[in-house]
Amino acid sequence: MKVRDIDITEALRDVLPVDSFLFNPSIAQVTGDTYLVSVRSYIHNINQALDLNPILLQNPQHPWGTDWAGTDVTYILPMIITGDSVQPLIATGWPIVVPVQDTRIFRFMKDGSHIAFILTYNERYEGFEDMVIKAGDLCDDFCYLIGWSYLLVDINSLDYSYLPGQKPLCMNISNPVEKNWSLWRYDHNEKIYLMVSYALSPIHTAFSLLIDGIKDGELVGGSTCKMVTIRPGKEKNILGELEEYYDKELYVSLSTPSYSVSDGRYQAVGHIKIKIEYLKKLAKSSKKNNLAKFARRYISGAGKKHFNPNYIYLMFVYQFQVVDTKENKILKIDQNSGRGIELTGSRTRIHALVTHITPAFVLKVEEYDYFLNFPSGMVLNEKETIISYGDGDASSHLLYIANDELEKFLKPVTDLTAKKFQFIHAEKGRNGVIKLKA
Repeated sequence: MKVRDIDITEALRDVLPVDSFLFNPSIAQVTGDTYLVSVRSYIHNINQALDLNPILLQNPQHPWGTDWAGTDVTYILPMIITGDSVQPLIATGWPIVVPVQDTRIFRFMKDGSHIAFILTYNERYEGFEDMVIKAGDLCDDFCYLIGWSYLLVDINSLDYSYLPGQKPLCMNISNPVEKNWSLWRYDHNEKIYLMVSYALSPIHTAFSLLIDGIKDGELVGGSTCKMVTIRPGKEKNILGELEEYYDKELYVSLSTPSYSVSDGRYQAVGHIKIKIEYLKKLAKSSKKNNLAKFARRYISGAGKKHFNPNYIYLMFVYQFQVVDTKENKILKIDQNSGRGIELTGSRTRIHALVTHITPAFVLKVEEYDYFLNFPSGMVLNEKETIISYGDGDASSHLLYIANDELEKFLKPVTDLTAKKFQFIHAEKGRNGVIKLKA
């Protein structure tokens, strides 16, 4: 499968107020060729020039070389994207600057001439004595939780209204470890439900959110969310089996919002992180599993490789199907899988089962190979899927995949086992073209 990669780092850097490392971009469509892009910006010493030394662990301005002790903010701005042309827009009030990390932009709905976006992000909370999170932990010291905002953008003027959430999302189930969620919209019986997937492994779990309204300029609601899937038990999907197969040294996480492909069918991008020490051990082992083969081929040996000290990150595309269990044919699936979800305020039971998944892949798009692709956004249109991702916590990219090619790359989970699951490394060739071979 041929895919196309565009580096948008310099286009962003040209219009932002500070020279910095720009990575982990998220993207969502406003209308036509106009998009919203968020990007994380980091520089250790804002009073010194940006150092572009590609050996990141030795770079005095990069987060890996400075243990993330610098200026770390997010910019949000509109852009015109047409083919390979990427042009940030200079408009009044833009960019929005927020002191948060790894924003995801979710296009929720169109309301007249406005588009409503919901932003989620990792936010550090301190001193919230009334904040109780999962397992009764208190945030009286500090926590990284999922913050959120509501952004309303006029499609004609690009004027906007930005409202922060009053408290983090889903504090009743949140914790400082899993900071990667996926928002999606479910339309049922003339009602719109805002859903959030919290985990893909060992099974796909989701919650429903309620936005109660606006009070004192802040959004009220969403801080407590109802679990709408059954609790994980002995049943595992392919991703749960994958974690078990690789000794819990491999972790599966959500990454991007989910969007509808067709009636009841959704698509999103997740990521897999693997401990680098585990990979080095596999590279020296005689094991014959696919991850050991990947490690022997790419992790050991010479080359311009500069790993994160803890993990490598690969991404994958997945699809899940939402179906009403009132249909007899679905009742059989329910009995066999033991998985289903129930919407808040409704007795309607539905499934949200992962049905298709691509191999995990990591792209070498720079001179140096960092083995760290972090997807944060996805746009799904009629012809192609656009994935926005960061490489090496240093640069921002858009990955274009034709939908008909992606359909061939997606594998039914019924045909997969953890043993068969593949890991792919691919390099950027001429004109930004990358060949992904399963």
